[in-house]
Parts: sequence; C-alpha cells; structure tokens
Amino acid sequence: MRKVKILLIGMLVMMLSGTAWAASYDDHVKIAPNNQGDVLIFPFYAAIDGGFETKLTVVNTSRTESTVAKVVVRSEVFSQELLDFLIYLSPSDVWTGTLRWDAAKGGPVLFSDDDSILVAPATFATPDNPVNQPLVPAAGGGDSNMMGYVYVINAATAELVDDGAPGLKVRKSRILDWYQPLDDIDIVANYPPQNILAGFMDFNVRDAFLTSGLNAVTLRDYVSEQKLTVRFPTLLGEVAQNNRLEVEAVLSKLDVSMPYVNTDEDVTLHFFTFPTKYHYDAALRDEDPLGPFFRQNADADFCVKFAYEAYDLQENKVTDPSPIFSPTPPEDISRFCRELNWVDSMQFAFEEGFTRYDFMDPVTGGLNESGEPLTYTGAPVIPMQLNLGQTGLSMKYGAWTDGIVKGTIDRFDVEFFDYHYSDTPNHNYFDYLND
Repeated sequence: MRKVKILLIGMLVMMLSGTAWAASYDDHVKIAPNNQGDVLIFPFYAAIDGGFETKLTVVNTSRTESTVAKVVVRSEVFSQELLDFLIYLSPSDVWTGTLRWDAAKGGPVLFSDDDSILVAPATFATPDNPVNQPLVPAAGGGDSNMMGYVYVINAATAELVDDGAPGLKVRKSRILDWYQPLDDIDIVANYPPQNILAGFMDFNVRDAFLTSGLNAVTLRDYVSEQKLTVRFPTLLGEVAQNNRLEVEAVLSKLDVSMPYVNTDEDVTLHFFTFPTKYHYDAALRDEDPLGPFFRQNADADFCVKFAYEAYDLQENKVTDPSPIFSPTPPEDISRFCRELNWVDSMQFAFEEGFTRYDFMDPVTGGLNESGEPLTYTGAPVIPMQLNLGQTGLSMKYGAWTDGIVKGTIDRFDVEFFDYHYSDTPNHNYFDYLND
C-alpha cells in the first residue's frame, strides 16, 4: 500500500509541476539500455611492452547523420590527460585506433590508419600515412601512461549533404569544413550531439595470441553544449546539460560482486574505475575538479573506503558470519586511492568463488544542472574483471546493486528509477504501479 501511495504522489507531482519534472527527470543523463548514446567510457586500457595493447572502436550507428566526437585518454593514478583528439564520423562509419607499446617511440602510442582521424591539419590518416602519436609521460608520483581509461564525448551532429561524394556518402573533409567554424551557440541551437555512438574495446596480449572484447559503458542524453577542441581539457560533467553530480548518479553502485579464479595457472584482476575523480587536475585548475562524491565521501587523500568478502563455490567465507560474543571485531576496511584500481585474486583464500565489495553506504547530494536538489547513494564506479590463465583471456563487467537517486519536486522527495535502467520517460513508474 505504501508503494502505491508513493507512486500516486509521484504521478500527481508530474501533472502539477510540468516544466520542473521535465528538467529533472525526462531530460537527464542515463545508462543507455541499447548501447547507443552520446558518451562512451572505456574503463580500462593497457599499452605495455610485451604485446599488451588495447584496440578501441567507435561506431556512428546513424545512416543519415555525420558526427564529431572527442576522445580523451587519462592515466591510471591521477587521471592526467595523456592524449585527446577528434574523430570525424560519416553516416554508418567506424573509427578504430590502438593504444600500444612502440619501442621506437620509447613508450605507449596511439596508432590509427583510419581516415576518421587527422594525422596533420586538414589531412586525414591513411594506411600509408597513419597516426602514431606518443602519449605524454605521466607526471604524478607513481603514475603511468601504460594503463588508464578512455572516454568519448559526442560533440555535434548534423545531416550533411556532400555533392562531391558518390551516392549518399559524406567525405571527411566535408565534416571537417562543417565543424571547424561552429561555436557553442551554433551547436546548442542547430547541431546538438545525438545518441548515435556505440563503442567496443579489444584487449590483446599479442605475443600470446590472446584477445578479449568488452563494450563501452554507454550514456545517453548527456548533451555536450560546447565546441569541443584539443586546445582545452574536457571533463565529464562540464558545459553540458548534465553536471558531474548527475553523471555520478548514473554510475552509482552500493555494492559490487565479481567471480574469480585463483590457481597456479589462473589469476583474476578486479578493476574499479572512477571516471569523475580527476585527482591530478586539481593542481592545474583554479577550481577543484574533484567530483561531488570525492569531495563529500573520500578521505583527505581522496581515497574511497570499501569492505570486501571473498567466498568460495560452497558459500564459505573467511570470517565467521555469526559471532557469539559482543563487541564484534571491526570490519576490515580497505581503500581505493587511484582513478583505476585493481584487486588481484591472489589475495583471496580460495581457488574459485566470488567477491562482494561494499562501499559503506555513502550519500552524495547537491544540485543538478538545472539547480534542483539531487542525491544518490553508493560510489560512482565502473567494475570489470579480467581473467588470464589456462582457459585464455576474458573480460566482463561485474554485478552490482544500483545506487538510489532522489530529487525534490514541489517539496516531494521522488526516486528516479530510470537513471540506470530506461530511456523511456515514466516507463518504470507505470511498471512499478502495475506490479
């Protein structure tokens, strides 16, 4: 009965508040259920001597619209910007590039012979003239440019006509000539980015002939509102219809569970990426770029507290689940201090099982881009696992409990169900009511 009452109140608020509801609920960023959106996040890359490399693929799924997107590569410890560049995608187009080790360059590079990327001003790459651009060295103590994470933000989209191209094709030079003179006002008024990007990554251990793929974490309705260039850094949650708090709400998770294998021949790595932290840039900018979660919930050194418990295949765990005396021993608390963190299965006492990670029930609050109250529970993290051993190489995302996202509309507290699940306005409210 209480659930029905809450839903009826929510429906009443929708009918009475009109514009406020649309700004807070219908128009916010969300996880794309169909893997098509305007922001792609690759939670992990490696470009390490010994054949470890990461191939990135970005697809324009539209048959009619051309689009320009910005790709940003950041480091593992402090989120230092290592490389950023624009890609120019015609309808039904694909860009591919590989982050790999290049001995001649002395470190990681981006290699791409795809004609969707510039190799020089007004000159697009070809197989005979590819991009082979080194990543800048990581400057922070203990940081590295050999590992990190990548995100892609759609910058502007348009249905272009190219009389110089055969059929319905659009030349890359036509897209470049269209995009270069645009400013922020042009993009917002006439060419806003559309939810047409899809992304995939392939992690390769080339010397061992091993590979595994993973789709990008895809957000939709983010809607960048600025002319993206390579002259200035681009952070998630800046100059868009959604701010950092809203992006964090989309990624929020209360707990995470991932399986593991831990034998002499097999190892599992559990990765945890925090793409809104931007620890490194705090020293370079006038304002603190840390996301709201890290300002409100992290330790003084920007670390995130968590507890974890490893289970075997028979539901056994190391600690006794039913103590008979009080006070009970304090829970073992660990901390994630990097932007890209990992836990290896050698720390677990069993050969195979799963591990549950708990982020200690934090609550983060503030104002969304429209100036309305918004809170969420959990940590804004992307969990993925990598298995390497006698069965080969595999990557997959973890399982989790989504954070709870709430707002205040006309003095009513309303839970927003569709941050994590749906791109259809009000869909989950009616499903919930019918249940």
